[in-house]
Amino acid sequence: HPFSLTPRLLMSIQRSPSDSEVEALDDATSQSLRHRLSQHWRTFRSLGQLPLVMLIYFPRAALSFFTIVVAQFLRNCARMLNTTSSYEKKTNLRILIITDYTPPQTHGIAIRFSHYITHMRQAGHEVQVYSTNLHRQRLTSFDHPNMPAIINPFNTSNCMAYNPGLRLAWALGAKQWDIVHLVYPSIIGPAIVPVCNWRRIPVYCSHHVDMEYYIEQYAASISWLGNLSYWLFCKLPAARHASVNAAPTLCFLDSHVPHKAPGWMRMR
Repeated sequence: HPFSLTPRLLMSIQRSPSDSEVEALDDATSQSLRHRLSQHWRTFRSLGQLPLVMLIYFPRAALSFFTIVVAQFLRNCARMLNTTSSYEKKTNLRILIITDYTPPQTHGIAIRFSHYITHMRQAGHEVQVYSTNLHRQRLTSFDHPNMPAIINPFNTSNCMAYNPGLRLAWALGAKQWDIVHLVYPSIIGPAIVPVCNWRRIPVYCSHHVDMEYYIEQYAASISWLGNLSYWLFCKLPAARHASVNAAPTLCFLDSHVPHKAPGWMRMR
């Protein structure tokens, strides 16, 4: 009779798992845990020196801000004592370019900015460049490849600045500029863009890479942290304090900088 199987079915359902089944379940759980830990460890190692940089980022940023404040204080003291001449407008411009991407790097951003700098200098403008050139073969009074930097863990042929450094901080606080151009992606925006806004120096932020896409491709397991860092160190300062934000396309600009942000402007 079919109902005669009910007690046996109930017994098979309610019986305790055997030791071998428990061991198999524990092995599967431990293997899954080890796989996850191994994946996170590989992701952490792939970040290179970036975790260490995050530990020293805020102390170094505080030192840079202190340098800027001291430079501004001394500049104002000199002005009160009438020992410095005020900056006068000239036919040429004093332009400060801050970028992680310059030759000998051979990608598109580096080549493009090399041509920009050459063209503007040929036009008679004073262009000073602070960059992360690892080899420092172009150290002149106008080229400063000495920003504190590490090897980019996602592109080992490039360097990425993690702090403006004391020289750039002094230049931002003590000198007068007609325009400051900050090249994104860069994580030093919070130490550059607000200072320019405070000093009422026009700051032009150009966005060149869709970092949200590459975060998902290179660091999918910690993409939430990458997106948060990108928003905090890149998008927020540019959206809040930049005079002009520019990007290759309007769609790219719309997705990175909201329309209502103070620095939002369409670049045709």
